[in-house]
Amino acid sequence: MESGQWSVTSSEPRKSTTSANHCPRMWIHMKIPHHTLKFIGMNPTGDLGPLTAYTSVQHGTVWFLKSPPTKPPSVLQLHQRDRFRFAAQAWRALDEETRQTWHAACRACYLIVHGYTLFVYWQLTRQRATIRTIELQSGRTLL
Repeated sequence: MESGQWSVTSSEPRKSTTSANHCPRMWIHMKIPHHTLKFIGMNPTGDLGPLTAYTSVQHGTVWFLKSPPTKPPSVLQLHQRDRFRFAAQAWRALDEETRQTWHAACRACYLIVHGYTLFVYWQLTRQRATIRTIELQSGRTLL
């Protein structure tokens, strides 16, 4: 198969100690040589919509359809999702000027995150000392 072409393959059923009945899945693979994306500064990994990507030394970046979950999310997973959802709601509840202040503080401190990411960090960790340091270095009041 030439690089950059799609191929459809069937995976073999995996041997598992928990379940003997694994159905074979159809995977769609797109192999892109690693040097192609590295040239333009990209190294995609993780999930993007219905696809998952990883980087292989032999094949470069490989994309395939995500596997469906085999069980419902745990109570802890639901709790974590709620924490992120509440942080996003709190960000949306801020007025535009306050959001811009968070963004400006990140730029002033040369952080590689945006104001939204810093705000979510604050909402999840409540580490006042970290935010206070950014306030002092940027000269902006965040809290």
